[in-house]
Amino acid sequence: MSRCRYSPFGQAFSDALMGPMVLVEGQDHERVAFMEGAFASELSADAGVVSRVTERLSMIRPRALDPDESARFIKRMVNQP
Repeated sequence: MSRCRYSPFGQAFSDALMGPMVLVEGQDHERVAFMEGAFASELSADAGVVSRVTERLSMIRPRALDPDESARFIKRMVNQP
């Protein structure tokens, strides 16, 4: 199951301004982190990197919209003229 949580730019703070992040957990419970920046992107299974991304996401998650609110927000943005 995947979940998308969106944090509107107006609610952004320093941990969220570094670019999009995705944390993926495989069937074998191995975690991989993907971070996207202005000039480079990184996919890493390194435990230190995964730990830092997990920590950043845990600080952002409480301020982000829940998955249902995120879906409604994205639909509103798509439907804007």
